[in-house]
Amino acid sequence: MFRIQRKISFGRALKVNVSKSRPTVTFGVPGFRVTWYAGNAYRITLGISGTGLFWSWWWYDGGFSKVPPPIQPSILTKVMQHINEEQNHG
Repeated sequence: MFRIQRKISFGRALKVNVSKSRPTVTFGVPGFRVTWYAGNAYRITLGISGTGLFWSWWWYDGGFSKVPPPIQPSILTKVMQHINEEQNHG
């Protein structure tokens, strides 16, 4: 399976990832990052630079979680599913 994504950096602190399934915007510095996911989910990551040690939490639906939220189908995915259903029934 191929994934198509485009990462754009605006300096060291801001990165934008444009993808079909889940676009993101990441802001932070080494050791601390906050990532916003389309669908109003946030991932907060704290780490010790250079060690590979980090901790991540998700924030969605008004609270923290250790697991990510389920991926909601994008509008393009919904349109493609509708087209496939129409072709199968028609």
